[in-house]
Parts: sequence; structure tokens; C-alpha cells
Amino acid sequence: ALLAVFVWWEARVPEPILPPRLFRNRAVAVSFAVAALSGGALLGASVFLPLFLQAVAGASATNSGLLLAPLMLSLTVASVFAGRRISRTGRYRGLLLAGVSVGVAGMALLSTLDSGTSRLSVSVFMVVVGVGMGMSMPVLNLATQNAVPFEDLGTATSAITFARSLGGAFGVAAFGAVMTTRLHSRLTVLLGDVDVDRIANGPAQIRRLAEPLRSQVI
Repeated sequence: ALLAVFVWWEARVPEPILPPRLFRNRAVAVSFAVAALSGGALLGASVFLPLFLQAVAGASATNSGLLLAPLMLSLTVASVFAGRRISRTGRYRGLLLAGVSVGVAGMALLSTLDSGTSRLSVSVFMVVVGVGMGMSMPVLNLATQNAVPFEDLGTATSAITFARSLGGAFGVAAFGAVMTTRLHSRLTVLLGDVDVDRIANGPAQIRRLAEPLRSQVI
């Protein structure tokens, strides 16, 4: 409802914060959508991978954060590579398509994680995601800036950043809702009268369960 009111208002005020005319430009509309999806994927991975590493792989809270280093380092390196490549050739469409493709492949690999996945495999999957995101995210800004007139340059650039943040917020909320619902329903069947919330929110509590129940919960 608030989104509908926002669109209605922005279409009528003389100086809108986010001019609707921008989205008549195909490049801007596509970049906005891709930025939202990539923001959801990247933030979702950053939030739920440490949870997986703690609850399933047995890492400590500190180590689970450090184990995200392959994701962040590969993203940084790929961003630098993409920027230098664009500066040298002046072309960015191929980088964007390659980055999105690699990012999708990385997320598909993350979807295969289970209790038997090694930490090395998790790190490799994170590198794939990081490379894909690093190659595509800077290009979205450049593609948008090249597609709009000079007077809309600042607004269009901030719109892409807003889309990435918005996608991250919605993505984490949606992923969290799915995970919580499925986890609680399955743990209720598995544990019966045991406090499901205590088990679901505490990796240390999972480790205290006796076998074979502990392996089943993991």
C-alpha cells in the first residue's frame, strides 16, 4: 500500500525524489531489477552462511564471520578487475552478462549445501558468488549513468544503490521467513515436546543433543 502511495505521489509532485520517467528507460529498469536481486542474494548469503557454518558445520560465532572472507575478497578483486577492464576497453555489457551468470551459478551451488559439505567446498562456492557479484554490481552503476541525461545522473545512481538496499532488506526478510517456517515445522515433528525455539536459535543447544537426534536436527 505504501509503495502504491509513493508511486502515485512521485508521479504528481514537480520535483520527485525518484522520477517515474527514469523507469521508462529500459536500461535503468533492468539495472534497478538486477540490483535489487543481487542485493538480496548477496545480503542473504552474508546473513545465512554464518548461520549454516555455526549450526551445521560446527564453526564458532567468530570463525563463521571470518569464514566469509572468500566471499568478500573475491567480490573486491572482481570489482577491481571489472573496473579496469571497462576503463581499458570501454565495454561493459559482456561483463554484466558474465557477472550475472556466474552469480546465479554460485547461488545454485549454495543451494546444494548440506551436513556433508566440506568447508573447502563452501569457500569455493562463496568465491563463485563473490566473483559474479563483483563483476556485475559496479557495471550496473555505469550502465545506468550512461543511459540517462546529465541532469538525472545523481538520481539514477542513488536509485541503483537504493534498489540494492531494498532488495537486500526484502531478500533477508523473505529468506528468513521461509527458513523459520520450514525449520520450526520440521523440528516440531522431529523433537515433539522439546523447546523448538531454544534449539532453532542456539547452535550450542544442537550440539548437546544425543545421537541420532543431533544428526537429524543438523
